[in-house]
Amino acid sequence: MERFDKEVAQAKKAFAEFAPAKWDENWKFVAGGQAWIDDSKYRVFRDWVMDHLIHHRAQLGVYLRLLDKPIPGTYGPSADET
Repeated sequence: MERFDKEVAQAKKAFAEFAPAKWDENWKFVAGGQAWIDDSKYRVFRDWVMDHLIHHRAQLGVYLRLLDKPIPGTYGPSADET
């Protein structure tokens, strides 16, 4: 948790210093001569960072269910919390 808290603080600082106009700039990921991602920085952050994290959070929930473990709350208490 210490590392997580430290890195969240660093990320918040970086986002606060990121000029809003820079979100509209293009970002491209090329591998093997092929462009795999070619979009605005905003769309890349939303689609490839946030949505990807949400996807893996949901996968973790499936594994916790299979292990008969309670699902922790994300945006408030979960149905498993009493």
